Amino acid sequence: MKLRHYSILSIPAARRSIALAILASSGIAAATTAYVDQANAGDPAMNGTAAHPYDTIQAAISDLFLGADDILVYPGTYHENLTITKNVTLRSHDGPHTTLIDGSKRSPHAHGITFNESLNVTIEGFTISGAQTGIYQPARGSLTLKNLILVGNTGDGVLAAAPPNSSERAKLVIYNCVFAANTESGIQINNYYSYPTNYHASMAAYNNIFIGNGSYGIEMGANSSYDGSGSILIDYNNAIGNTAGNYNTNLSTRYSTGAHSISTSPTFVGGTGPLTTRDFRLVPGNNPCIDSGMPGLSWLDPDGTRNDMGAYGGPGAQRFYTSPNDGPFIRDVTIREGLVPKGSTFTIDATGAVR
Repeated sequence: MKLRHYSILSIPAARRSIALAILASSGIAAATTAYVDQANAGDPAMNGTAAHPYDTIQAAISDLFLGADDILVYPGTYHENLTITKNVTLRSHDGPHTTLIDGSKRSPHAHGITFNESLNVTIEGFTISGAQTGIYQPARGSLTLKNLILVGNTGDGVLAAAPPNSSERAKLVIYNCVFAANTESGIQINNYYSYPTNYHASMAAYNNIFIGNGSYGIEMGANSSYDGSGSILIDYNNAIGNTAGNYNTNLSTRYSTGAHSISTSPTFVGGTGPLTTRDFRLVPGNNPCIDSGMPGLSWLDPDGTRNDMGAYGGPGAQRFYTSPNDGPFIRDVTIREGLVPKGSTFTIDATGAVR
C-alpha cells in the first residue's frame, strides 16, 4: 500500500479518536498476526485475534491453529519463560518502556526466552529481566534482536551456544539494545557449552549500550584449539562500567571491537539510581549516545536524525520513539471499509494514549 496523503478528521480530547482519509494505490494484504494483551485475561472467546487476544505470550507461540508468524504484544509485565518453537517475529506494540518479560517466577530460574534449533527468530521492543539468561541462542539458527533492554538477569543477557561445525554456525544480529546489570556478561558467545569444539556463533552487533554488567560487556569463549574462524562484526557500541572489562581478551585480540565504539557514561532519563530500576531512555542534549550510532539511511532514527545508541533509537523505534516528556502515541488502528478497490479512499480509525 502506498500512502499519498492523509487528513485528520477529528481528535476528541480525552482518549483521542483519529480518523484518517487515505488514498490507496493497492489492496491490503492480510497479515498472519497473533495478538497478546494480558488485560484480556478471562475472556472465554480468547483466540489470538485483535478482538480477542491471548493473555500470555506463550499461548500465542503455541497456537498451531492460527499459525501466526508474527506476534504483537500489548503493554504489561508478562511473568513467563518462553520457548519459541517456530519461525516467528515477536514484537511489542509500545516498546521496552511498557512491555516487560519477567523470567524470575520459575524456580529454578530458567532462560527468559529460548527457542528450538534451526529457527529464524526476531525479537524486538521488550525489556527482559529476572531470568537465568535473558535470551538463549541454541547451536543452530538465526536470531535478530533489536530495541531490547536486557537488565538484571542472573546470568548473561544473551548466551549463544557453540555450533557443532563451522557450516552450522548460529547467526546473531543485535542492534539498538541495552545490556545492563546482568550478573554475568551482556552477551556471551560460547564455544564450549553445547559442544567441545573450536567454533562459535557469528555475530553482528551495532548501536548497543553495555553498562554495569557483572562480567564483560561482550565475552567470547575460546578453547586451546580455537582457530579464529567465524564472523564477528562489532562497532558503534558504548561499553562502560562492566566489572571484568568491556570486552574479554579472547574477543579483543582476535577481532576489532569497533573503531567507532566508545566508552563514555550515557545520561539516562531514570537518573542515577540502581541500573535494575533505571529508565534507559536518553536525556537529550550533550549525551554521548545520541547521534553516535551507525550512520546511513537504513539506520536513521524515526525523526530522520542519525541513529541513537540504545533501545530507543534506530528505525525499529518507530512505534515508541519519544522524548522524555512521553507524548501520546497511536494504537488500535482499524479500517472501516472491508474491500478497498485500487484508487479508492478508505478511513482509518485509531486511538491515542499517553504512556
